[in-house]
Amino acid sequence: MTMGSPETPARKVWLPPPWRQAMSGLKPVPALFGFTGRLSLRQFYILLALYGLASGIVFPGLGLIAVFLPSKIPLAFLAALFVPIVIQLWVCLAILAKRLHDRGRSAWFLLVFLFGAFGNPGSDSPAWYLLGSFLGIVAMVWLIIETYILPGTPGPNRFGPSSGGAIVPTDTPAPPTPLASPG
Repeated sequence: MTMGSPETPARKVWLPPPWRQAMSGLKPVPALFGFTGRLSLRQFYILLALYGLASGIVFPGLGLIAVFLPSKIPLAFLAALFVPIVIQLWVCLAILAKRLHDRGRSAWFLLVFLFGAFGNPGSDSPAWYLLGSFLGIVAMVWLIIETYILPGTPGPNRFGPSSGGAIVPTDTPAPPTPLASPG
């Protein structure tokens, strides 16, 4: 690198080796905040673990701050708490959207979650209440199976090329198998 060159060395983020291989080629900011592209099941679980870790640090920390604030500032604290909640919701929706893209589904499929969360029509009739609750549970289970269990579509789909995420890259030849000795 020469003096005054626009090139800067890439900063490496520490991840365990299997995670590093699974996340190779994935840029952190678009992966967390963008709604385009695909995430393999392995990449989804890694981002979900990092997301959970960050949430487990941020929100208890904000709670500790709230305990030690004078009683006259809670409104300002609640306003400041709103920002991390919106960021957390955005990141969660972006990760789920990319996971659905890997399954070949549009991010609009997340509306199934809304039906699951608000499936109960709020009627006084027990029949409508039971039907809404049952359909809400079915919608939530379907979304969980789609995003957390089923693998992505192999090869490219309408949302982009395959997200990979395999430990062994596809261009690496398989190790040779030992030949059976004649008996």
